[in-house]
Order: sequence, then C-alpha cells, then structure tokens
Amino acid sequence: MEKGEGRIIKFLSGLWGLVRNNIWLKIVALIFAMILWSYVLADTNPMREKNIVNIPIQFIGLDELTDRGLSVRTSKTPLALQIQVSVDVRQSSYTMLNSQNIDAVVDLSKIAVPGTYMLSVDTTTSIGQVASVNPRELKIEVDRTAQVVVPLTFSLKGALPEGCWMGQPQLPVSNVTVRGAEQDVKRISKAVCEITLDNLVENLKYASTIDIAAPVKLMDDSGQELYRAYFESYEDTLIATIDVAPKRTIGISTADAVTGANELASGYEIVSIEIVPSSVDIIGDYELINSLPPLSVIKVSVRGASEPVTVKTKLIIPDGVRLTGTDEVEIRIDIREKEEEKIFNNSLVSVVGTQTGTKVTVTPGFVDVHILVPLSKLELYVPDSVVPFVDVAGLSKGSYTLLLQFRLPADLPQEKVSALPKEVNVTIE
Repeated sequence: MEKGEGRIIKFLSGLWGLVRNNIWLKIVALIFAMILWSYVLADTNPMREKNIVNIPIQFIGLDELTDRGLSVRTSKTPLALQIQVSVDVRQSSYTMLNSQNIDAVVDLSKIAVPGTYMLSVDTTTSIGQVASVNPRELKIEVDRTAQVVVPLTFSLKGALPEGCWMGQPQLPVSNVTVRGAEQDVKRISKAVCEITLDNLVENLKYASTIDIAAPVKLMDDSGQELYRAYFESYEDTLIATIDVAPKRTIGISTADAVTGANELASGYEIVSIEIVPSSVDIIGDYELINSLPPLSVIKVSVRGASEPVTVKTKLIIPDGVRLTGTDEVEIRIDIREKEEEKIFNNSLVSVVGTQTGTKVTVTPGFVDVHILVPLSKLELYVPDSVVPFVDVAGLSKGSYTLLLQFRLPADLPQEKVSALPKEVNVTIE
C-alpha cells in the first residue's frame, strides 16, 4: 500500500513538472477548457437575469381621453416617463435583449371622469420573460381640458453693440391660445416672447430688418415660468421682426438758433442760449450720420424782447437721417438788461468786531470798490451804499491778511461787487 501511494505521488509530481515547464501544454489545456465550457453552455443554455433601464412608457387611449374633454395633468405625471425592467432570458439571447425588445404600456382609454387613478404598467418582451417592473403602477391625475387666450408680450435679453439702434420688436400675433388640464391652465397669466439680442448684428453699416426666432414662455402671476410640456395647442417659437440701424449721438448747435438778437429792447442783451436736450440720437447709414456737423434748429425770434424767452422749436433733419425720438426741443434764451461797471475810488475800509483795549490798523485803509449793475440802476448807487470792511472778531493780537467783505443794498448781489486790492493787512495791538 505504501509502495502504491508512492508511485502515484511520483507520477503526479512528474506530470505537474511537465505542465509547469512546458508553455505549449498550458496553452492546449486552456483551449481545451474553453471548448469544454462552451459545450456545456450550448448544451444546457441556462437562464440569466438582465436589467434594462430607461424604457419609455407608451400611453394609449389619449384620443379617447381627449374626446371626453379630459387631459392628463402632465405637471403631476409627465407623459415622457421611463421605467426599469428585469427580464429572465436564455444565455444565448442575453446580448440581444435591449430596450427595443420591451414594450411598457399604460392604458388611459377607460378613464371617463376627472380624478386620480393608479394604473398598472403592462410590460411585455419578445425575448425572455419579464421578472419585475419598477414601478409597476403609476399615479395618474386627470382633469377637465380647458383653453385660455393669454396676451403675448416680449422681453429683451442681452444688448446690441455700441452704436446700434433697434426699433420696437414686432410679433406676428398679440396673444396665444393654450390648452391643457384646467388646474394648470388657470395658472397662466401671460405669454412672453424672449428675444436674445447678443450677436444679433455685427459691423452694422446700413439700416435693415432682421427676423429672429424667439421662444415663447408661459408665466404665472408671480413671474415663474410654467413648463411647455404641461400644455398643448400653442406655438412655442415665434419669428420676431426687428428694425436695426447704425446710431450716433449728435449735438445741437446754438450758433444760429435765434433771430433778432440785435433788435432786443433798448439796453438789453442775450446772456446765454441753452437747448434742451443738448444732443439727440440719429440713425441712418453709418458713413452719412458720422459725417454730419451738429444739428440746427428752426430759428426763434427774440425781436423786441426784454426778458428771458423759453419756447419749443424743431430740429432740422438732413435727408437720409431719422431721429430715434421726437424732433421737438426746448430753447431757453436768457435776456437781461445790460450792465455797466461803476467804481467808488478810495472807499474807507471799516473794521468790525474790535475788542476793548486793542488797536487795529488796516493797510491799505482805502480801496477802490467796483460794482456791476443794470444801466437803469446805475445812478441809484452812491459810495456810502457799498461799504468795504474786515471782521476781526475773535482774533488775538498779531498780524493778519484778511479778505474784504461788503455791506450792500438788498438788491445788489455779492457776486456783482469786488475791490482792488481784494485783501488787506490787519495788525491788532
């Protein structure tokens, strides 16, 4: 017995050494094993389980639902749902099984009144046998079908490049008709056509009209968008028509804005001319609008005027040019009585604010006072009516350079009075 066991062990050891040291025997053994495994599989063809995901559900009976005046509330249960199915399939067909071989159906044809329903998902396959479905049932909410006509507006997103003008977008319709489940339709407040301006035009040289596709969005009262998939019977994209053109901001000249400037009432003159607005936006061909000088206005007559004039007038627009706004402007002409300078020589500089026990010396003590007044009042002002002074209140002993101040009649503005010199030296002892 011991000799037999020894011979077996010796034989197996020799066989293992032969296989271990011979690469060709290894390869032959591997091939033989593969052939044997294939034979076993082909002979038994066992069942295997395969999971298939993203299988779309087919909803049937929608026409019958529509005929009864009903709609699925897709805001609650979208009609684009997908499910997962496990299928028992033979090994030989395992690789052939995919979502194309599986049908998942939900039947809506028996629903006759609004309500909430739990409907089974009927699943079949042409290869293998369905083992499980997830989910097996769907909660379907059905409502009466409603229709509403909502106003259509537009919103602008982005901006045109600098130097471009855009007219009011024109839409092909002023409202849209929307159908769907009544509870969802009632939430609609308006429809908005969103127009994107970015990259709409580049290097614009001439006026033109552009058509642009713009999505239509449904909005509720709070401004929240309602998803397009919830509704039917409306166009979700419209073509907006937009006029565009090169634009330039141009000034308005005051040079020739008035006539009769030399025929004002005697003793009066024009002090200033202002046009409001002082510039406007013009549109037209790029070369033309950028070659123009400031625009002119239809002249305003001030003949015989003795007070400020404010009137409306119109711009003169060159051929081939359009305004983006109104052509009316306001011209403001400040007309005042002419003024003349009167000089009071050697006016004594007064001192105010002196403290008891101090001595104040002003150098120079006399200055020349200049006033600018209307001609009709020139003789009303005498030297004593305009008094130059310095205020030393609160100053301690020492030397100072102070700016002259003036006591004036109530009708003589400070800015109309000056003195030479403007400052004086003050010593307090």
